[in-house]
Amino acid sequence: MAQYSFKRLAFIALLSIVLSPSLAYAQLGEVAGQLTMNVSIGSSNSLPFTLVNGGTAPIDFRIVLPTMSSSSSNAVPAVVVRPMNGTIPPGSEMVLNVTVSLPSSQGIKPGTSWTGILQAVVAGNGSVIEGSGASIQEGVAKIVTVTAMQPGTSYVLYGIAVAVVAALAAAVLYIKKPRFGRRKFGR
Repeated sequence: MAQYSFKRLAFIALLSIVLSPSLAYAQLGEVAGQLTMNVSIGSSNSLPFTLVNGGTAPIDFRIVLPTMSSSSSNAVPAVVVRPMNGTIPPGSEMVLNVTVSLPSSQGIKPGTSWTGILQAVVAGNGSVIEGSGASIQEGVAKIVTVTAMQPGTSYVLYGIAVAVVAALAAAVLYIKKPRFGRRKFGR
C-alpha cells in the first residue's frame, strides 16, 4: 500500500475541488435586523424580510408562518408573507413582504404584545438523523414582535378639519383687510 504524505493528499484534494466544475453549494441567510412591528388596532403594518443566497447554486425556499403568542391576550394577529415560496438565484437576495393585521373586532387592548418565529426553510425533505427519526430542515429564523397601538384617527378627518380652519382664517383676513384708497390725513 502506497504511503502519501499529508501535503500530497491536501494538494490532490485541492486540485480536485478546483478542477471540478460541478461543485456547487447553497447558503441561505438573512439580512440582520428585527421584525418589530407597531400595528394600530383595526389596521395593518408591513415590513420587508430579505433572504440571501450566498452560495453558487439556486435555493428553493418556503415560508413557515409564526404561531404568535401573548401572555395577556387570546386574540391573535394575522400574519401574511408574500411570496410564501420561491427560488433565490446564486449570489442574490429576495425581499419578502411581511404584513401583520390586528382586527378591531377581537377586543385587543393597546400595548398588547405577541411574539413568534418566522422561518424560511430550504424546500425539500430535510435530513434525517440516523436512528432518531428526526428530520432537520435547513433554513433561517427571525423573531417577530407585534405590539398593538391605539387606533388612529382617519387622515381624511384631519384633512377636512385643516381645510375648514384655513377657509375660516381666509374669510376673517378678507373681512378685516384694510381698504386702500382714499385716506384722510390731518383730521
